[in-house]
Amino acid sequence: MSREPDPAVLFPDVAAHGSLAAALQAAAADQGLSLPLTVTPSDPLRHATFTSVVPHRHASYVTAWH
Repeated sequence: MSREPDPAVLFPDVAAHGSLAAALQAAAADQGLSLPLTVTPSDPLRHATFTSVVPHRHASYVTAWH
């Protein structure tokens, strides 16, 4: 049975920020943007969530996989 690789090994730059949300926020800040992401507690190195600015839309998420 194959196992998923450790996300800290696959994404050392994300691991250095502590979460995918923090890494994406840092990348956005480098471009002068504000990106309101939240950490997904179940898998912080591979998942981040952001809410829509439009009230009738659901939250969206970003994932990172190999």
